[in-house]
Formats: sequence, structure tokens, C-alpha cells
Amino acid sequence: MKIALVPRDLTPFDFHNLDNLITDAVIENNGHSVSIPAKFNITVKGGPLEYEYQLRQFHFHWAAVNDLGSEHTIGSSHYPLEAHFVHTCEVPINGSSSFASRIAVLAVFFELVSDPSVPQTTPLSSLASYIKQCTFKNDRHILKEDFEIQNFYPADPNSYMFYKGSLTTPPCTEDVSWVLFTHPMPVTIDELNSFRELHANRRREGEKWLQRNFRPTQPLYGRQVLFVQQDLHSYKKSNDATTCDKLLNFNQDSFQKILSSHF
Repeated sequence: MKIALVPRDLTPFDFHNLDNLITDAVIENNGHSVSIPAKFNITVKGGPLEYEYQLRQFHFHWAAVNDLGSEHTIGSSHYPLEAHFVHTCEVPINGSSSFASRIAVLAVFFELVSDPSVPQTTPLSSLASYIKQCTFKNDRHILKEDFEIQNFYPADPNSYMFYKGSLTTPPCTEDVSWVLFTHPMPVTIDELNSFRELHANRRREGEKWLQRNFRPTQPLYGRQVLFVQQDLHSYKKSNDATTCDKLLNFNQDSFQKILSSHF
């Protein structure tokens, strides 16, 4: 596995309109996941991303049990839920008037709250009731509660892992920029069960539960993974090159076990 140096010119992520209040969004059960198309002008650039990308939609991956669900594993362990915020941009093709699409996915892990008896607000608090209403494939509902995308992202979005891979669902497009935030967000067991009660089939087509919509992890096949776990501004002033395995306090032998991914 390739261990990457953290580039000295790496900048923090620059989000635009992330704090906009989202109104009248549509949530849909597409038979594979619950997705919310993004008809709002939210963009991200900076960090290891080559371009400025616009958010197009976000969706979720889960399982019927709490120790599975996420599409990436950390230390060979799954989180019970993973959200993918899919971004795209159009890049001019050299010597042509055509454009090529580029994709960046920002992935957020969710972990169960430690004490379910203590009431607390989670990023999914305003969505859970609408998720339950999308019982069958093609069920769609307009969200009557406003929310902000930034509430789904960790407070420190500049602690992450980055690699170039592909989409996890057909057509499994290659050359996708993946950003995996390392700080998980909270989710309650009731919110998880909202996903687990969904069906992959249409109404009156029997019962096909949508309880395992994550793809098993795949080898990295030599792809380089970049770890960033630091204050980028203070790092830029440092004179010492820092390797990814040192940032996470792991040696190179154990590094291979830390991240298993699809790609």
C-alpha cells in the first residue's frame, strides 16, 4: 500500500452555501437507498480536490444489524450508517469544446449514541419521520421541515481520508475523488430502524426488505490513501514532512488494516 505525504500546500476545504436553509426538499426511496436530490447551490473546493464541485444528491447505506452498514471500514470495523454526498463538476477537455464530468463524494460515518436514554438532537432528527414514509420503492415525499447540510458534517471537516476510486453503485464510474470524514456523527437506534423498515420493492409486489444496501469492502489495489488529521494552517508552518501513518500513530505494518474500501 502506498503511504502518502501530506502536501505542504494543502488548504482547508472551502464550502459555499453550506449553511443555507434547505426548504421543500424531496426524499425518495429508489429501491436501493433513500436519496435527497440537491437543487441548491452548495459547492466545495480545496483540500486534495482538483476542482470546485457542486452537490447533486445525498443518500445512505445501512444494514439490519449495528455492526454492519457502512461502505468503508476503519480498523476492519463498520459503522452502522454511512451517508454519501455526491458532487459533480464539468471540466473542459483539452483541444475540444466538450466537457467531461468529474465526481467527488464526501462520506460521513454515523455511530450509535452512547446513551439512548438521554434525549439529543442528531443530524437525522428532522428526516427520520419522512424516511419512514418512504416505505416502498418510488415513494416520494416533500420535506416540510427545513434543515442545513452543514449539520450532517463533523465540526472538524479537515480531518479526513482521501483516495481516488469509483462509485459503489452502477455504473461504478471510475476516477471518483473520495473524502471520508474521520469524525463520526451521532445516530439513534430509532433513526437507524427508520431505514431498516424500508422495502426495495414497489407496493403490492411482495416483501423485499431494504436492510443491506452496502457493498462489501474491496482491496485497495495499490491506490494511494491520504490521511489528514490536523490543523492545516499550523501544518503549513511546519518544517517537518509528516507521513500519513505517523499522523494516525500507526506503523506501516498495521496501516494496511486501518482502511478497507471498495476501490
